[in-house]
This record gives sequence, C-alpha cells and structure tokens, in this order.
Amino acid sequence: MPEKNRTQDLPALSPIARKENSDQAKAVEVAMEAKSNKGKADTADHARNFLDCVRSRQRCHCDIETGHQSTTAAMVANIAHKMRSYLQWNGQAERFTNSERANKLLSYEYRSPYKLPT
Repeated sequence: MPEKNRTQDLPALSPIARKENSDQAKAVEVAMEAKSNKGKADTADHARNFLDCVRSRQRCHCDIETGHQSTTAAMVANIAHKMRSYLQWNGQAERFTNSERANKLLSYEYRSPYKLPT
C-alpha cells in the first residue's frame, strides 16, 4: 500500500464538524506509487541456487566471500553499538585496532563437537 503525505495541517477533530473531518481525510497525496513484481522471491532463488551448487559443486551466485564482505559493515556497526564506543576497523586484518574487548565479540564458542579448523 503506498504511503501518503498530508497536504494540510490537522486541526482538532470534532464530532459536530463532519464536513471538516471529511475534508481532512481527503487532504493527502501519494508519496510513492505501489509496485508490483511478478516472478519468484529473491530469497527463494538464492536458496535454490545454494542447494543446486551443493549438489553440483559449482560456485554459488552469492558465494561465501561475497556474503562475508557484504555483511562485515553491519557486523562492525552492531559491535560498536553494543559497546557504545567508537571503534577503528582494520579491513585487511579484520580486527579492531583500538579495542580487544570488541575483538572478542568477532567470534564465539561453538557448540561441541563443532570447532573451527586451525
């Protein structure tokens, strides 16, 4: 449903002033037009591509490296917000340069028996 913007200020409504109430309801303009897309959802396409690539061993459309790079900024921002401080990020080392506490939030302890290879 497209959003609408009011074109005039809203005075206090009164149950007696029916014409003014009706005029207020009509004093809007469409902020953006509704869009309709036909076809499949993007998420379903990614999931299907991933499953096909697991079977065929081909590279996915959005491989792990692309996914990692596209989510790093959000992860860094979430850690900075959680710590409520300004953090400096070294993209090459993928570490914070001014907070060891923040670096500890970059990973977590895996549930047994799973672990990262060393």
